[in-house]
Parts: sequence; structure tokens; C-alpha cells
Amino acid sequence: MKASGRWRLKPAWALLIFGLAVFYDLNPMYPFLLPFGVNAHLPIPKVVDASWAKSSQPSDVKVVRVDLVTGQVTLSGARGLIELKTYSGGRRPTLGVVVAGGVAGTFDSPACGLYDKLGNSLSTDRIMTVHLCFRKPQEFAETVYDARAAVQYLKSMGVERVILVGHSLGGAAMISAAAFEPNVIGVVPISSQPYGANPVSDLGSKKILVMTGLLDVVEPPAWSRAIFKEAVGERDIAYFPGSHNLDECADGVYERLRNWILDCKRESTSGAAAVTLTALAN
Repeated sequence: MKASGRWRLKPAWALLIFGLAVFYDLNPMYPFLLPFGVNAHLPIPKVVDASWAKSSQPSDVKVVRVDLVTGQVTLSGARGLIELKTYSGGRRPTLGVVVAGGVAGTFDSPACGLYDKLGNSLSTDRIMTVHLCFRKPQEFAETVYDARAAVQYLKSMGVERVILVGHSLGGAAMISAAAFEPNVIGVVPISSQPYGANPVSDLGSKKILVMTGLLDVVEPPAWSRAIFKEAVGERDIAYFPGSHNLDECADGVYERLRNWILDCKRESTSGAAAVTLTALAN
């Protein structure tokens, strides 16, 4: 009976090892198979398509209220009011960052107030941060609209290059918005849901940093790994020993994200300077 019991366990162990090899890249042949198009991972739902470029395009968006004390800005558009919390990047910010939370639809933030800490810190580097509050987090199409409206607001403030950062639901919303916004140079999905994240394969040269917690049971790290694999541009993935909100490793998340944003700023600034010099030479 013991031998028979051990035999019955073998198929289960084999399936477990196979699953880890496919979804967590423990397969040593993975780097050699990838160039041939073998990119096995959990399937990301195909939700967003090219038609969303028009349907999620903000229209008639304008500023209707500004609170200079709290930094809160209210936008009015065809679909209602959109609330933003802004962190000034100085007189002439050179980069903009839009951050958003998840399904709660408030000014929530992962990693123990990550967004507030990040916004205040980046202000000293001429980076303007906008914390977006989703109007209707239960309707994914509306979150993409809101994210694009926030990008439009930054453009109206003279900010031409933008990075999008989103947690959970916000991660997928930012990926979709980035696919339709040429001013976006990078996107950071944190503990992202897979629903609505399929445009990650359409981001082109936009940079992406995927962040996830190894103990996340809400949006398991396998989903973040799938998003990372689907990305086609310059990409990176960061694992943290934390759960969905990453509160256990807040300092590490903050440092990793802030340094990545500053690297993007330096690269985009040097690239813009090179284009200007080339134009002057011609």
C-alpha cells in the first residue's frame, strides 16, 4: 500500500513541477525557446482592442476647480467630474507621473502611502505627480478614460512626457491608457489584475516596470509575470516579499519605483537633447 501511495503522489508532483517550470520560468530552456516564439504563461484576457482608442478618448475636459491648499483639482468632461490630487513639479516640470489605486475608487495607495511620499519627493526633481481618483472603478472602460484625462491635464500644464503608475485595477487601466497615449514613455503596473492588461503587447518602445508581491493572493505574481512576458519594449520586473498592498516592504517599493522614474527622466531628457542638437546641425 505504501508503494502504491507513493506512486499516486508522483503525477501530482510532476504536474506541480511542470506548472512552476512554465509559469515561473524555472525551465532552464526558457531563454533559448523565447526567440522562437515559445512564451508560455497564463493567458491574459483579450479585453481591449483598437476601437478603445476612440471610445476612451476624453472629450471636453477642462479644469473647473483648483484648491491651492490641498492641491486637489477637479476636471469636468463629457462623462462627469474627475478628481485629481496634484504635487507640483516646480515652475516648468520636465516630466509628469499619473498614479492611481484600485477598485476602491478613492485616493488610495499601496505600500503605506506610496503615492503621497512619491509625489512629495519627485517635486524636488521637477516632476509633477497627479494622483487620480477613478469615478467608476467597477467599469473598466471608465478607468481608462479617467487615466487618459489625467494625461490630457498634464499636457495642458505643459508636461509632454508622462509615466503611468497603477495598483491592482489601476495597473491594467494604466497599461491600456498607455497604449493610446503617445506622450506616455513608461508604465508601472503594481500587483496588476490581468483583465484589461492585454494592450501591454502594443506599448512599442514604452518602458515597463512590473512590480508584484510574492505573497499576493488577490492578484498572484503569475499574472504579473504574464504581463511582463507580453511586454515588447524595454522591460523589468521586481518581486517583493509582500502581499497585495506591499505594505510589508513599503520602503523597498518606494526606492525601486522612484529610482526607475528618475532613470526614465534622465534618458528622456538626454534623448530630447540629442534630437534638438541634430535638428540644429541640419
